[in-house]
Amino acid sequence: MTRGKSVLVWAGALALVFGAKPVVAFLLPAESRLHNLLEYGLEHLGVVLVVALVIRATLEAASQSEFLNVVNEQLRSEIKKTTKAVAEESIHPLGDAIKSLTTNLSYRISKFLDAPLRKQLEDSVLNATFFRPEYKLHLKLEPLGGPHPIDGAELLKVYIVLSYEVVNVSEKPASYTVESWLDDVIQPAKTVTAERSRFNRIAFSEHKPLQLPYSVSDLEDGGHIKRENGTVRLHLTTEAVQPGCHLFVEVEGAQLMRAQDHFIWNLVTLTQKLDIVVELMEGLTFDKFDVWPREMHHLGHEAFRHTYKTTDNVFSMTIDQVLLPFQGIELRWSPRLASEAARTGAAAPVSAANPAPPGAS
Repeated sequence: MTRGKSVLVWAGALALVFGAKPVVAFLLPAESRLHNLLEYGLEHLGVVLVVALVIRATLEAASQSEFLNVVNEQLRSEIKKTTKAVAEESIHPLGDAIKSLTTNLSYRISKFLDAPLRKQLEDSVLNATFFRPEYKLHLKLEPLGGPHPIDGAELLKVYIVLSYEVVNVSEKPASYTVESWLDDVIQPAKTVTAERSRFNRIAFSEHKPLQLPYSVSDLEDGGHIKRENGTVRLHLTTEAVQPGCHLFVEVEGAQLMRAQDHFIWNLVTLTQKLDIVVELMEGLTFDKFDVWPREMHHLGHEAFRHTYKTTDNVFSMTIDQVLLPFQGIELRWSPRLASEAARTGAAAPVSAANPAPPGAS
């Protein structure tokens, strides 16, 4: 019903309520039998119309209110969706830009870092998935030609024994990659296959002791151990390690090196502590054989020297500060000349005054 029609109906209804009596009196004499009936009928018809109009107005108001509620709810829903979309499209990139700006303002070197290198730093250092609380490198140096190699033997067989613990420090399950490599450069014609560089044992588990190593031949057949480019490389991915869980890893191998040589070992995973042990075997002694360790670390050489210890033919040292990827240890060794060995004498025990065996630096 339009607004004009509503006004006419309201006027008619009120006219019937308040004007029925005078109209009937004008039309019919008071003594007429229809006078009272017509007056009563017209008045009540007016009342019915007024009540009907009031009810109609109430229903229309309620309908409009409900309609507005529905519209408001839809508007709120759309506003919420729009706000979320704006946040994702504008606020989040703004936050990333602020982070990038903060980094660029905080580190002068940032301008030299391209995107792949920056991601490598974030994944391996700033936001690493795995962390190693401890890592032990044990080297055993054995003359290839017998118990008295100093007087002529040129090669050493160097046994490399690794044992370490790794922890998933992220919030999601992740696989860990066991990686290692051995030098395979020295291959003299007289060397038999058994004396070539090779891995001898690979084992890892969430519990110690590790009793079931992998079959080295199966790993070679499966392509997890490859002999290429003067190296023997191990690359083996574990099953997913749960957040906060530990994995214990042991790797053993052997490689041929010269009696005068340079050994470098760096780490690829963030590591809290690195223990290094050098053990001389089969006639090698520190009074005839020099070992010079050097830390590849920000610890500093003097602090590193104070961790040196010797027991019989075992020389140990420690870096007990976090090691970043590609930090580690380098060792140089060489047989001592007979004249110098006679002049220097046997190795003295480790003390505050003498923290290293002969040749160690």
